[in-house]
Amino acid sequence: MTIPDGETLGQLPFATPLTGAELMYVVQNGNSRQSTVENIAAKGPSGATGPLGPTGPVGATGPVGATGPTGIGITGPTGPTGPLGPTGPVGPTGAGATGATGPTGIQGATGPVGPSGAAGPVGATGPLGPTGATGVGSVVSVGMTVPTGLTVSGSPITTSGSFTMAYATGYEGFTTALKGLVNGATQASDLISTAAGKGASLVGVQTIAGLVASQVQAALAALAARPFAAVFVSAQYTITNGGLLTIPHGLGATPTVIVAYVVNIVAEDGYSVGDIIEQPNLANLGGAAQGWGVVCKADATNIYCRIGASGMANINWTNGDGGPITSANWKLFFRAYV
Repeated sequence: MTIPDGETLGQLPFATPLTGAELMYVVQNGNSRQSTVENIAAKGPSGATGPLGPTGPVGATGPVGATGPTGIGITGPTGPTGPLGPTGPVGPTGAGATGATGPTGIQGATGPVGPSGAAGPVGATGPLGPTGATGVGSVVSVGMTVPTGLTVSGSPITTSGSFTMAYATGYEGFTTALKGLVNGATQASDLISTAAGKGASLVGVQTIAGLVASQVQAALAALAARPFAAVFVSAQYTITNGGLLTIPHGLGATPTVIVAYVVNIVAEDGYSVGDIIEQPNLANLGGAAQGWGVVCKADATNIYCRIGASGMANINWTNGDGGPITSANWKLFFRAYV
């Protein structure tokens, strides 16, 4: 560096106090040398410091030089991409709102059914569940057929109703007591005197074991000679005070004789279960009017029977006293003859 004339080192730009280590170049006899400031200063003694000269006047400010043309910098080529820096830490999870559900895609084709897996072991039987409510069924059609000697009405039932069975014309059944009497007969005369006397039907006589054909024919002839051509025996009915019964008889004509009976089902007043007694109709006109027993009438189709408003009465078998019966201990039935 060349120091302009009239300037010292301290006046140089960015000058700092000398340390003596600074290098200086000296040209001597055409040869250049370098040495430190400290060495150069040591060559001769320092002269005395001269007096400080007066400060010169401040020179006038020179005119501002013209602005030079703006330089145009040329962008250099892009340097190569540096190596990828290390991955930074994962940032916190964002709290973005859930997007709207997209439209449902078209259902794909059903894949083929896979092979069946091996059957697993049978599990243990679970506890029995509670009993379910009773189901309610409905009747479509229910019919009834009966053997020879019986008739049935009300068949078939397609919604609701009941069947009614009765003996066909010319038929009636044996009671246990009558069967014992008939089974004990050994001659036709015995059969006639017991069976006919007790009202046995012709079919009943025909079914008695041990009788030869001639005895059966004799019994049939004797029974056919009875004063009635046909007999109807009704079913047994519950006794309801003041009630009206309408009973089809199937005799084909108006009965000439109708007889009402009660049969014992619970022992009472000296009577045993199975005992049958005739039941007349009575009207008590003394004091308050009372109706006892049953009264009947008929046409060619039905028997009509009105039970007394006061119920039924009989004579006590043990002591002969009269009085009402307990309706629940008896059943009512009828025989009709033409």
